[in-house]
Formats: sequence, structure tokens, C-alpha cells
Amino acid sequence: TPTLTKDIQFADNGAINPTFRTIDVMVGHQINLTPDIKLLVQSMGRIANNYQSILDFNAGIELNHKITFGLGTRFGNPVINSITPNAGFALQNAYLGFAYDYPLSQLRGQQIGSFELVAFYSIKLKKSKYEGISPRFF
Repeated sequence: TPTLTKDIQFADNGAINPTFRTIDVMVGHQINLTPDIKLLVQSMGRIANNYQSILDFNAGIELNHKITFGLGTRFGNPVINSITPNAGFALQNAYLGFAYDYPLSQLRGQQIGSFELVAFYSIKLKKSKYEGISPRFF
């Protein structure tokens, strides 16, 4: 339908070219409260020329380098679009977590929210003295 593809141009060679641009910025920080308790904060912002700009903010606690739980929110229009409780646990080089995104916008009457499952495995080939933590996988 024309409304679904109005922001996409189809080239003669079959390539799909979006007509909109976005800029995503992500930052995060880990604060050591005690040797076994860490506060994790992260934020991601998206500026888009054809869509609403958003700002996600997440804060969580990590216990004993194994269990994490936290709360996130998405700011936009209205001021707070959703609340997202989340939790997860780490095993050796893997992480398994889940979140529930509860909408607070006008869509709340049309949807019940969404469950999200996160799983990743990290292959460590060599220990680096410059090893860091990505805010994406707190």
C-alpha cells in the first residue's frame, strides 16, 4: 500500500533506499556501590527527520556479577511513552534477560505491551588491557 512505502524508494536494481535519516546516540555508565553491587545507567536518543524523536533512559542494579534488574522509560510525546521493567542473569560468557514494555501513550487502549527476550554469548579469544563495557549490553 502507498502509505506503508511512502518513506522508501525502490531503485531499478532492486535496492531499497529509505528517504528518512536518523541519528542514534547511546551512553552508559557503571557505578560501583560496593564490590558486589553495581548501579548501571544508560540512555539512548534518536533524532529522526520524519518521525518523532525519542529518549530512552534505563537504570538497573547488578548483584554479584550475576543478576540484574532495573526499570526503563521512553520519553517522547506524550512525555512518558512507556515503562519497561527488566531482569536478567549472567552465566560464564552468556547473558539471558527479559523485559516487558508497558505502553503509556494513546496506543495503550490498542495494545497490551510487548515482551522482549535478550540473549547473547560472548566469545573471548584474548584478554585485552583496553577491554570495556558496551552500554548496549548492561
